[in-house]
Amino acid sequence: MKTTLDVTQLAIQEIKAKLLTSNDLVSRISQPYYYNQHTVPQELIQFKSMLTEVRALLSPQINKLGAQKIGELYIDFSFGTFFHKFIGGLATSYFGLGECAESTYKLSETLIKKNSQDLLFVELQFPNSQKGMEKGHVLLIVNVKTVTTKMNQATDLKTLIAELPEEAIIVDCFLGKSFGAREVMPEIIKDYINAYGGTAQIDNIVHIFSFTSTALAHYQIIAANVIKETLSKNLISSQRPLDLSCLIKIDHETRLLEMLKEILKLELIGLRDENYYVYAIALLQDPEEMRSAIKLKAFLPDNTVTFFRDKETKQKQSIFIQRINSPDISKAISQHYKQSMKI
Repeated sequence: MKTTLDVTQLAIQEIKAKLLTSNDLVSRISQPYYYNQHTVPQELIQFKSMLTEVRALLSPQINKLGAQKIGELYIDFSFGTFFHKFIGGLATSYFGLGECAESTYKLSETLIKKNSQDLLFVELQFPNSQKGMEKGHVLLIVNVKTVTTKMNQATDLKTLIAELPEEAIIVDCFLGKSFGAREVMPEIIKDYINAYGGTAQIDNIVHIFSFTSTALAHYQIIAANVIKETLSKNLISSQRPLDLSCLIKIDHETRLLEMLKEILKLELIGLRDENYYVYAIALLQDPEEMRSAIKLKAFLPDNTVTFFRDKETKQKQSIFIQRINSPDISKAISQHYKQSMKI
C-alpha cells in the first residue's frame, strides 16, 4: 500500500502535537547556532541542555542490549548502529522533546501503523556548517521498495532525490514538510540547508522494507523497557518526582500568580511554605505548554524553575516555580510579563 502526501502531512501534524523541537522555540533557519555565539537565545540553550541530558542517559541503556534476535534477524543495538538511534528516538520522544532524529523516528512509527512499510532513512551531513551549528539532519523517504546502486552511490540529497522512484515521498518532520520525488523541494527545506552552509551530503542511508506493525511492536516494547529502566534510576533531572508535602495550598490569587498564568497560559496552583514564600505548580499537557515553560525557565534566575514527572499521572510533565514573591524572582516575573504582554 502506497503512502500519500495527505497521509504524511497528517502524520507530521500528529508528531508536532506531541513533540517539542528547537524549531518550535525559535526558527533554526534564522538561528542556526546553538552554542559558541552570544546571539543564541537562552531558551534554545535550556532546550538543548534538557534534551542532551535525556539522550545521554538513555543511550547507555540501549547499548547494553547488545545484539538480540528479533524474528529471524539479529539486531545490533550498540552505539552508532541504526537501531540504537531508532530506539533512542522512540525513547527520547516519550519525554516530549526531540530534534530532527527523534521527529523522524517517531514519524516512521506513526506511518508504519498506517501501513507504510517501505522506508528509507537518510542521514545528511552539513560539511560547510560553522562551529556551534548543527552538523547534520535526518529525513524519511517513503514508498521505496528497492534501493538501486545509483541511490546507494548518491553523495548529496539532490542526486539521491533524482534517483528515487516517482511514487517516493520525502518527509522532513522537523520542518513540517513533505513532497513528492518529482516535485520542487519546498523553500523552507532549501533555506534550512542554505543556513547550514548550502550543502547537504549523504552521510548514511538505511532501507527498511516490509516493516509491519507486528515487527514494530518488538521495538516499541524495547523502547518502553529502556524508558522504564532509565526512570527507575531517577537520574534525569527533569523527570525526578518532587515532594511537595511540606507546602500548603493557598486559596487565593496573588498578582504574581496571575502574571504567570497570563504568561504561561496554564492552570497554576499556588502553594506556600511556613515562611510565606509562594510557589506555583502546573501540569504540562502539550508541546506548546512545554515551550512556554522553557521560555520562562530561560528568563528567570537559575534554579527557579524545575521540571519533574508528576507522581500521580506519571505520564505527564509538570513545572514547579519556586519563591515567586522573593525580590529577584518577582522582579524578573514582572519584567517577563511586560515583555510578553508588550506593555
